[in-house]
Amino acid sequence: RCNDITIVNSSWTRAHIAALWGGSPRVVFPPCPVKALSHLPLRRRGLRIISIGQFRPEKDHSLQLQSFAKFLSSYEHEADAAHLVLIGGARNSEDERLVADLQSEAVALGVGDRVTFLVNVPYHELETELRRASVALHTMWNEHFGIGVVECMAAGAITIAHKSGGPASDIVTPNRNGFLAETATEYAARIARVAVMSADERRMMQERARASSLRFDDAVFDGEIVKALRAAVQ
Repeated sequence: RCNDITIVNSSWTRAHIAALWGGSPRVVFPPCPVKALSHLPLRRRGLRIISIGQFRPEKDHSLQLQSFAKFLSSYEHEADAAHLVLIGGARNSEDERLVADLQSEAVALGVGDRVTFLVNVPYHELETELRRASVALHTMWNEHFGIGVVECMAAGAITIAHKSGGPASDIVTPNRNGFLAETATEYAARIARVAVMSADERRMMQERARASSLRFDDAVFDGEIVKALRAAVQ
């Protein structure tokens, strides 16, 4: 051993690292720009579903397309005018090929006309989509933390995250500040659940999600990382 302290970014990561290395790693959640997003209005129109994340295989955008297609076919009444927007960065030609494959998959699933891909968009366009979104999807298995999940919650989109990793261990409390899912059927059911919420019920979940996101604000990170480092040198 050559380290005095091990700092990890979630409870899930802490358990993983402790199993590999032993000891008691300290959790310091990553800084998230929640205050910058918490000013967005909570009232949303329609059922606009978004996801935020780089276009990489491990993000499993395919599951999002399958979930959306399942929702449209299984909940026709609730799905009226629903639209899915996939927002993310493409770093290179490999990522661009993935986007093209996902676009082809959307067409093959019969949802191509109801899915929009926004690739490498400037921040003001991202904020516009966050302002409009009523639902946000996260589908990465065992993501260590999930900054995108926190950002969507702070912005007022009711978030359906993968039931694993950091989102499940630290961020989302099911049926209180969001939802968790694993399969396309489960995701579709959660989307349908949001679609039939009353305005009051939706507002309450949005407010709880926004309040819970403040645990991950930049200023909280600043204080926690100082505490952790101070403990290492004392």
